[in-house]
Amino acid sequence: MVSFLPQPKKVFASAAWFDRGVLTAVILASGVALSLNIADPDLWGHVQYGRDALVNGLPTTTTYSYIAHGYPWINHEIIAELALALGNDFLGACGLMLIKVAIGMGVIGLMIRRARVQKVGLLATAAVCLLVAVCLANHWTLRPQLISYASFALLLTLLGWCFEGWEGTWQICWPSHARETQDQDPHPSPLP
Repeated sequence: MVSFLPQPKKVFASAAWFDRGVLTAVILASGVALSLNIADPDLWGHVQYGRDALVNGLPTTTTYSYIAHGYPWINHEIIAELALALGNDFLGACGLMLIKVAIGMGVIGLMIRRARVQKVGLLATAAVCLLVAVCLANHWTLRPQLISYASFALLLTLLGWCFEGWEGTWQICWPSHARETQDQDPHPSPLP
């Protein structure tokens, strides 16, 4: 018997597409959580310090200081301040917000990638990533520490990649060497 009715299509071609869709939704939801429009109190100071460094070069003494004017100073946040100044000058405040959200989504994406490599379940991965995003939300402001957060996530990713396959194995050879030397007599008796 031939049926002329259209056959129902599968909703999901495979479980992989469903997993990708859920993880994409988690990354986007994390982006929403990390997009709070809260400015760090020092944001515009960091932007100005970056602009000053672009115009005048790196300062060797304190700037914008009332008490310690002219005191020798090394600005440990200069790279972030240069990035904030360039980002604000070329992209504006909305561009800085988009960069902040993109960095946050990148950190969550790295967490998801690592969880998938470790074969963590979909529900656990989604729950932990959303929990991390919500917990980070109040501290995820435009400030130099964002580079530290992202760099730490990249470092963990790099270490995971470098030591791929080492889990569950012991890579240092000295324990087996120590067992061999314990079997030998440490004070051999002299031959007659």
